[in-house]
Amino acid sequence: MNTKKVFSWKYIVCLSLIISETFYFTLRIQATLINDRNYSYIALNRFTVSDIIISVAVLLFFSICLTYLILKITDKIHSKTPFYILILFTAFLVAISFKMFFDIADYPWQNVGYRQFLINIKDAKISLAVRMLWFLIPFIASFIFVILLRKDIHKIFNFLSILSLVLFILMSYQMLSLKKLYSSFDRQDKYYNNQTDLKKQRKVIWIIFDEFDPEIAFSNQEHNYKLPNFIELKKNSVTHHKLFAPSSDTFFSIPSMLIGEYARGFDLRKHRLIMISNNNMEIPFTMENTIFGRIKNDGFSSSITGWGFHSYCLIFQIKCKIFNEPLKWYDGILYILHVKHIYAFLLHKGWHRDINPQIINSMYEFIESPTPTNLLFIHNRFPHLCHGCTDGLAGFAEKFYNYKFRTKDGPLTLMSDRRPAYLLYIKLVDFVLGEILNKLDTKEYKKEDTLLILNSDHWAKAASSGPFPSREMDPKNSVYPALFIAKILGDNQKIELFEPDSGIHIQELAHKFLKKEISTHLDIKHFFKQKSGYKVFSTEKKVFTVEKDF
Repeated sequence: MNTKKVFSWKYIVCLSLIISETFYFTLRIQATLINDRNYSYIALNRFTVSDIIISVAVLLFFSICLTYLILKITDKIHSKTPFYILILFTAFLVAISFKMFFDIADYPWQNVGYRQFLINIKDAKISLAVRMLWFLIPFIASFIFVILLRKDIHKIFNFLSILSLVLFILMSYQMLSLKKLYSSFDRQDKYYNNQTDLKKQRKVIWIIFDEFDPEIAFSNQEHNYKLPNFIELKKNSVTHHKLFAPSSDTFFSIPSMLIGEYARGFDLRKHRLIMISNNNMEIPFTMENTIFGRIKNDGFSSSITGWGFHSYCLIFQIKCKIFNEPLKWYDGILYILHVKHIYAFLLHKGWHRDINPQIINSMYEFIESPTPTNLLFIHNRFPHLCHGCTDGLAGFAEKFYNYKFRTKDGPLTLMSDRRPAYLLYIKLVDFVLGEILNKLDTKEYKKEDTLLILNSDHWAKAASSGPFPSREMDPKNSVYPALFIAKILGDNQKIELFEPDSGIHIQELAHKFLKKEISTHLDIKHFFKQKSGYKVFSTEKKVFTVEKDF
């Protein structure tokens, strides 16, 4: 074979483009651009255009250096070793190009393997063997293909070069479309008035602890952790033991709570979430239809911080700062080197980055603002376990408590130790609560004029947080109460509520407090006395309904 045919800057640039495009299409930007696709609404906040460009550009530079080095060696050194290196490199390019077509079709190669084969394999060793085989099939097949065409590798390079140019046009179009889509939201900070009206001094801090389950957290059967801050707070606040989230999932629960309506379904149009209410009304999830728009009409200000699972910062024209798992500049290089694949697909270890520290620090920053808004809505991601953190399911909590809780040696993985990890995060929530209470002890949060609401969007589910002994005998698809503790600073009356209610009423409670229609813990008790039962929407097409027995 004449290896001089394969050394040219055309091949170097085009083959490097193929490598960069392979990483780009794993980001599944095309799925985000489909406006009626499920979850395209939340996918909008996954990445920023600048982060995508940086990571792809860095990978392109890395790929040019690597491709130049390999082609230069084969051009200058005519022996078997460089030739085999070229064979392996070409097989690698063919394999990743093959898998890229699955990503372009929004159906990744590993998903094909999982849904067709792995989902039905219960034996762990067999499952691992099948995962490894499925991972290697494209590389083995590509290697055989290149060996058969080893005398015409330049023809393979010609094909890949043409393909890279076509995909570059597609990639560029998608990037421009994504930029245009972001621009269509017309986010303008002028909608936020930094100076809170001095006549409206009341403040509501509404904090969501994602998947906080009060029955698990405050159960002696599940753990032996002391929760001193919760214990002390519950002595002088309103605790609702039977307040149920409006849905079993964050995606549906929080919009229902902020809108204040029961949901029987959701739709997506033009990258907006449309809630189908209990009486079949369509209610777009916009600022105007939520607590934020309603209190704005009354002259109150709002702000949001926390997890960017929902596109609040795009669709609500208020002060907003949210966090998502960041796309780092070196992620493309790690992807091409298959570090992520080895961790997540072969070893079944998590990969997602733990963003809880940033969320917690932002929460403190917003609370301590010299000009706090009348309503501060915070969505923490913990104690919900991250779906696969590199440093463990409860990575931040592990580090904070110096790893003392674990039941066995070795790092946590995606499939092990869910229950103790979740319980450790409950302990961390208690610590964070103490910090929050200390930060509210300032002149900005006057007694009788500040309401703290602690809430959760759904209970702890065994699939994500692990099996709990106290619920082993419960029927499948059971629903459980969410967290609800309300504290008006300066009011130390202890009140406990046990009649079932729904989380959709919290937004009304906050609004009434700001308007001074509610001023004491006893008023909160009377507020819930006027409500009736709850409905819980489930993604399994079940609706659980309970009415109060008066």
